[in-house]
Amino acid sequence: KLESYLPKVLGNFLSILKKYNCHDDKENGQNDKEKDSSSCETIKAYEIDFFHTTLQLILDLLSTTATRRYLRQYLLSINFSVKCTISKFYKSCIASSSSKESSSKLLFLQLITMLQDLETFGINDITAEPLSKSQIKSLYHERAHVLQKMCHRYYPNELSEILYAGVGMVSNYAFLRRNLDRIVNMDVLVDIACRLRLLSKNDNDDDNDDDGILDDLVDSLEDHDDEKLMKMKREFVTQILLYHHTLRLSEEQSLSQLPLYPDEKLLWNPHLVPPGHLFLDSSSGPTTTLALPKMNMQFLSFADYLLRSFKLLRLESAYEIRSDLVDAIKRMRSHRP
Repeated sequence: KLESYLPKVLGNFLSILKKYNCHDDKENGQNDKEKDSSSCETIKAYEIDFFHTTLQLILDLLSTTATRRYLRQYLLSINFSVKCTISKFYKSCIASSSSKESSSKLLFLQLITMLQDLETFGINDITAEPLSKSQIKSLYHERAHVLQKMCHRYYPNELSEILYAGVGMVSNYAFLRRNLDRIVNMDVLVDIACRLRLLSKNDNDDDNDDDGILDDLVDSLEDHDDEKLMKMKREFVTQILLYHHTLRLSEEQSLSQLPLYPDEKLLWNPHLVPPGHLFLDSSSGPTTTLALPKMNMQFLSFADYLLRSFKLLRLESAYEIRSDLVDAIKRMRSHRP
């Protein structure tokens, strides 16, 4: 059925992703780099390509108002982006993103970043009206106020600093993370997330059972220790609370911090500034997926159109600069002595 297509695809995505969460925990005597490399070697090429293609499909659906209003709510209900960012594969991608053989990993990181930017884009999902900066801040301040009321009603002693802080401070990532890490009992975090309707304790419905999802975050190994399992559960619940209550840096602010001229990371990034041919050779094989904005017939807002146009214009300029550099280097005929 068409209505169950996307849930099945996203379920397969998360089921493949969770298999590698604790794959390296059973191996002792390895450093972190060796663990990350061994974890990625077990992932098949077609699985990484499935990750990229699925994320590209989600980005296309979130970029259109007709499908965004339905898909975004489902992604938030299953905490899709949070599960991706706390996975072992995502962390291994961050650890090895500076190596030369990490093209597919870097692409995965860029697609996840684009997914989070689209999920938090300032637009009303129902009316498709764009939200101003003040309206976006008011939305997160309202969420922070609801969190404070929950803390005041149920846990006034454990979360006193959050309770008496301003909504602007509660919306700050560093402040909220510091206070959530001070909570010793993880049941307090789980209860707050459930009362805020960010998690569900319904044990009868497997599709909405987020306590079961907590167990699914780790690999089904018989020899995993309970301490690491509880640590992953705590990190999962903490990241859910942070993702829904902290104000992210807007794309306008991110673009204003970019340098005037492109740096080496941008010039030689094949997924942002692709080569002339279509297929890209990565560690997982040839791919056609690019972490680029698309110029569609429909946009979320006029600001969305300007942002996509600016990004593509900036990348086009970087492509021309890189072409000139390659041509000049070839003419110089430089070689090592």
